[in-house]
Amino acid sequence: MCPVEGEDGGLCRGQAFCSKWEAGMATFCKPFTKAAVKYFDHANIEDARAWIQEA
Repeated sequence: MCPVEGEDGGLCRGQAFCSKWEAGMATFCKPFTKAAVKYFDHANIEDARAWIQEA
């Protein structure tokens, strides 16, 4: 979920904006942790769940 508050009070200004922000944060965080960090687009929720189960 995108943490950027939209003008209507919702949490997202648009799916494209949120996806870019989230993917950027996943890339940014990698050098600061030994944990596995991977971004999954909302359309790939099943892939994300499978990745979590692998851990």
